[in-house]
Amino acid sequence: MHRTEIIENHSDKLNLINELIDQRKYVKIQYFNEIHEFHTESSLIKTLNNRVIELVSGQFINIDSIVSLEGQVMSEYSHIIDFTCDC
Repeated sequence: MHRTEIIENHSDKLNLINELIDQRKYVKIQYFNEIHEFHTESSLIKTLNNRVIELVSGQFINIDSIVSLEGQVMSEYSHIIDFTCDC
């Protein structure tokens, strides 16, 4: 059985995002948009400014709405791990 890593605090989330930016590789990002629709994207993260990441596509995502990055689940969404599909 696959064990999911949970990112417990804000500084760990920021560190993970910065590591993924430095790695310059496509990552799986699961998040809720502004009308609470669940989305899965595979993209490079271009920048992190304040509480928003910018993807290379030009799309902006508030980091508080991110459910998981590269399979690492944010603690505020750990209750829906089984909901997050691998699609």
